Parts: sequence; C-alpha cells; structure tokens
Amino acid sequence: MSSLRGWWLAVLVAGGCGGSGLEGAFEARDVGDTRDAEDTRDVDTHDADTRDVDEVLDADARDDAEVVEDTDVVEDTDIVEDTDIVEDTEVVEDTDIVETVDSEVADLEEVGEVDGEAPDTSADTALDGAIEADLDSQGQDTSDTPSDTSGTATSVCGPVTTVEDARYADLVGVTGDTLRALLRDRIDDIVGLTYDQARDLMYVTARIDVDAADHIRCIYTGTEVQADGTRSPGVMTTEHSWPRSDGAAAFPAEGDIHHLFPATDTSNGRRGNDEFGDVSCGAVCPWGQGGSFSGPAVDGRSRVFEVRPESRGDIARAHFYFAVRYGLAIPPLEEAVLRSWHCEDPVDEVERRRNDAIFVWQLNRNPFIDQPQLVERVFDY
Repeated sequence: MSSLRGWWLAVLVAGGCGGSGLEGAFEARDVGDTRDAEDTRDVDTHDADTRDVDEVLDADARDDAEVVEDTDVVEDTDIVEDTDIVEDTEVVEDTDIVETVDSEVADLEEVGEVDGEAPDTSADTALDGAIEADLDSQGQDTSDTPSDTSGTATSVCGPVTTVEDARYADLVGVTGDTLRALLRDRIDDIVGLTYDQARDLMYVTARIDVDAADHIRCIYTGTEVQADGTRSPGVMTTEHSWPRSDGAAAFPAEGDIHHLFPATDTSNGRRGNDEFGDVSCGAVCPWGQGGSFSGPAVDGRSRVFEVRPESRGDIARAHFYFAVRYGLAIPPLEEAVLRSWHCEDPVDEVERRRNDAIFVWQLNRNPFIDQPQLVERVFDY
C-alpha cells in the first residue's frame, strides 16, 4: 500500500509541473536515474542497492522531511555531480501528500530493499581489508622492520606506496622469508647467457649499456668511452658486482646481466672481490676516482669499496637481486650499508630502462627496481 501511495505522490507532483500525471511521474523517475548514473562514477564496488539507500539517508538528513511550499511552481533542481545531495529543490504542496516515512519506504521498495533485506557490502569489506593488510605489513612493528605509529605506512626510505604493478599483485602483504621464496620462484627461470653473450648484448648487438651518444659509462667512476663494436671497448671491462670468487663463476650467474656493469679496468681491479661499504679515509684513501673509494670501513672492516653516490643504489639493488636469485647470503655489515645506499640513490629512469632491456633477452626482471619498497620487506639477505 505504501508503494502505491508513493507512486500516486509522484503522479501528483509531476502533474503540478504542467504535464500529464504519468508523464511527470516518468520524468521524476528519470531525474533519479540521472542522479544514480552520476553517483556510479565515484563508486567502484558498491552495487545499485547501496547507492539508492545512501540517497534515502541523505534525504532523511535534510531535516527528515521535504519542505512543501504553498505554490504550484517547481523551481529549478540542480543535481550536484558526484554527491548524493540535491540542492535548491522545491516540492509542490498537495493535501494528499503523505509523511516522509512513507516516501522513504516507497523508494526502498523501488530498489528492492524491502522485508529488512540489507545491502551487500562484502566486496567493500574485502577490498578495505586487503589494502589495510598491505599497509600494515609494510609498516608493522617487528624486530626486523621499522614500526609504524603514525597511522600511515612508512619506510626507512620514506613513504611506502602500495603495490600497484599487476605483476606483483600477489605479493601484497607478504614479508620475510616467504617473500624471498616467492621472489626467487619469480626470477629464477631465465634464459641463461654465457659471459661473452652477455657482453655482446651489453655493448654490440642490443647495446644495453650504450647511450644515445654512443657512449659507455663506467659504473664506478663515470668515465665514458666510445662504443667500438667490441666486447671490451677502450679501457672498459665488464664488472661482476657479485664477485666470481663469491659465487658468480658458474653458468648462468656469470652471464646474468642484472649484476654485470661496465667498469674501467683500473676501478674493476681496485674493487677486486672486496665487500661494499663506507670508507673512513675519505680524500686520503689508498685509491679514489670519480666519487668511488677503496679503503678501511667506518664499521671496522679492513678494506671495502665505496661506490660513488649516483651509482650506489644500482649496485645495492643488483646485490639484493643476486642474493635472492641464487640463494646466497650478503654479510650483515655489507647488507646494512647496501640498504642505506638503496635509499640514498633511488631508482631512476635509466635503471628502469636497463631492467626492461635485460628482460627482453633473459626473460626475468630485477623486482627491486620495479618495486623498490620490496627491499625492506625481505628482512635478511
């Protein structure tokens, strides 16, 4: 009965606008449809039932009733886009108009929200839970990762973004050894290259490390040489950032381009198989060039190799990749420095393009370039 009264009210109101009762009623329903279509743009997961219920609640909030004016003229109705609020709406008074509560029931009946049936919001609940789980996992308070007490996920490198790259969507909320295992499964199936094949791709055929000016740049000193179509252009050699003697001598590790970089023969020789670290000697170190140094470490190690600021993040992420891909461990003091370098020298466009180019040939990627925040979610390399 309340539904019929609501429909008759729509007929009466529409009739007061100058048209026939039925035409006015259908026009009134069209206004509601328009409002629903506009609301849909801002709602990704709520269904049509929830939208209409929200509209009723908004109407109820406007003084619990529509104010009826003593006139037959309905003034212009402005529908505010992307909200549920309708402004400047005047309603024609009629002696047979029913109470607001009947109007609300009629609206609910039109969208099928009767007999106490509640809207289904389970999709929203699941989505909110997934997002909160991801943020909590990145800012959780454990002995291995910094705590988050601000309500916003934080990182040792700064604000943490959620994993938006579809290639890594399955890693949302995953940390520690579980994350390391999943990453290894993702990157260990590669097209293996010999050392010579890798150098050909870097300098000759694919020219992965040749820039637009036909130059090849040393990762350690910034020295540039002209590409000459050979595997050893000028004074440039190919550095294994993870030393051969520490586990990079066998196939396919020896030719894995993700940890190979151009380096001058001098800087390559000075680094040798020393661990990476921050030196304590500065300008008086036994060797230094282009911002890189070799000498005693501030943490007490007898000799380490400090990479220049503009390349140290590249080296750190290559080391994290290699450790995960080949199941090897980074010494604790070296790991601490590399984590710091990862933050000091963020991923740039050149590093991203190199990762893309390597993927074309090896069919695997360095995930710590694609998603830098994954670095701190692996607690032990």
